[in-house]
Amino acid sequence: RPPASSLQVGTRPPNEDVIAAVIVLVMAAVVLLLAALVATASFVVLAQRRARQLGMLAAIGGTQKQLRHVTVLNGAVIGAAAAVIGCAVGLVGWALASPRVESAVGYRFDNFDVPWLLIVAGMALAVLTATAAAWWPARAIARMPTVAALSGRPPQPRPARRSAALALAAAGAGVACLFFGGDLPKTNGTVERLSWVNVVLILAGVVALVVGLVLASPPAIRLLAVGTRR
Repeated sequence: RPPASSLQVGTRPPNEDVIAAVIVLVMAAVVLLLAALVATASFVVLAQRRARQLGMLAAIGGTQKQLRHVTVLNGAVIGAAAAVIGCAVGLVGWALASPRVESAVGYRFDNFDVPWLLIVAGMALAVLTATAAAWWPARAIARMPTVAALSGRPPQPRPARRSAALALAAAGAGVACLFFGGDLPKTNGTVERLSWVNVVLILAGVVALVVGLVLASPPAIRLLAVGTRR
């Protein structure tokens, strides 16, 4: 038995599983937000390429609601296809990688012992995200005049001053939330507990910074384009 002077007592931070879940939540929120923005940009390009087709539908009597439904339904179909393909690729990849994981951790497990509820929720989220990403381009393309849609000309760009102001506001709010958020564990006397207020502030701050970055992109691109005229 070692002497008492050589013993060292270590403590683990409380609520490790909750802290890990919060970190995953923050990272997932950022990734999903960026994926939704990329999907929205893709549907904007797709709607502009199909402007003449939608203009033809409007010319033969299609209403704005019907044109909107065409684009939104297209997004739902693409989201469903992506959900099925992604689920299949994930399951096949897990089946191929599981033998190496078993040898690494020294533990055998069933390949089908996976969180099916989480997988189904991810597939549903893929469909909902694609449908929601197609809604704004569908709304914009449905309001385009029929003659302009049939001509195939791109719409006039909007001024970026309001976007720059909103970007500064979102970035300031994000920095403030991260500054006041602090650490996830909060010491209350001698007991450390998870601060849910800090969790909300950190999540809101990260999302606000991403939104500010997206809003700052149009004025930044136009500012860089000024130097390329020559």
